[in-house]
Amino acid sequence: MISLPQPIADAERAVSQYKRELLVTIMAHIIRRALVQTYVFAGDVPEDIVSEEHRQGVASNAWNVLKSLEILEALPLGHTDAAAGIFGGRKQNANPGAKGRWACVYRLKSRAAAVTWANRNNVRLAEAELPARPPQQIELIITIT
Repeated sequence: MISLPQPIADAERAVSQYKRELLVTIMAHIIRRALVQTYVFAGDVPEDIVSEEHRQGVASNAWNVLKSLEILEALPLGHTDAAAGIFGGRKQNANPGAKGRWACVYRLKSRAAAVTWANRNNVRLAEAELPARPPQQIELIITIT
């Protein structure tokens, strides 16, 4: 786990104590997307996922917590994937309320941590979001007579 700077950690504690359900709602959405997409960013989160008066603080804290738990990692500033619309580790957010701003893009850092977080927070994941199960081993015994 990565420690957040004190002002960010203070805000995260306040949000997690007073707006926990909203925070988990956004974090669950982000994790679900990160489990099935190569990249995830603010534009992947519907604007109406929480009401407008809570959106800014809760959403920003969700991203910060997922980074600090090492579930997500920010793309480096040198990362460009023109086909995905990513330039310098950023992508333009097309949500109407975002006003075209460029937002940090993330990728899944730990599938195991994401699934563990979901399990600990009673977040159900779809089959496609769960890790692949290892193939079952079948013991074959051949007797030659």
